[in-house]
Amino acid sequence: VRKRNTTDAVIERDFLPIFDELLGTIRRPGEDPAAFGRALVSMEDYFRAHDYNRTFKSRPVWRLFRTSMEAYESVRQGPSLFDVTECLRWLYRFLMVVNVRFPRTAVTHSTAAAFCGIPCITAKLRYGTPMVLTEHGIYVREQNLFLSRFHRLLFAKHFLLNLITAVTRAKLLHVTDGAVRA
Repeated sequence: VRKRNTTDAVIERDFLPIFDELLGTIRRPGEDPAAFGRALVSMEDYFRAHDYNRTFKSRPVWRLFRTSMEAYESVRQGPSLFDVTECLRWLYRFLMVVNVRFPRTAVTHSTAAAFCGIPCITAKLRYGTPMVLTEHGIYVREQNLFLSRFHRLLFAKHFLLNLITAVTRAKLLHVTDGAVRA
């Protein structure tokens, strides 16, 4: 039923505005971490009625994503087709958790300020569920060091760092109830 309800027209009308908001927060990580969290909740709501695979692999999503990546202002060299494809593939994999229905709980726990914290962010926004963060290092710094050795083009690395930063800032915003400290 979810696949049948997922047409290009529905994707354009219902998903693209959410996806565009999410991409904007990734292009400007840290500028509005609350908007990133709200976009995740909206994506969860969308995927309760629509198919994840069909949506992310649709032409409307590809067109919006490519246009958004080509509009990146902070990277000198624009993205190659490989960069755009790889970045969308990362989003597909890292955001898959918004397609899962988690039960309501009394508290959530994340073992890092990373992608594993997405359900914590959405539970906090949806239900006000308190969250606990156990940080064993500084996730953004660790990823920055890892990516410095990563043999990808500059654009893809920049996108991934922005995505990691957006997730981390949203997580820290919601674990501290709005008191983000750098």
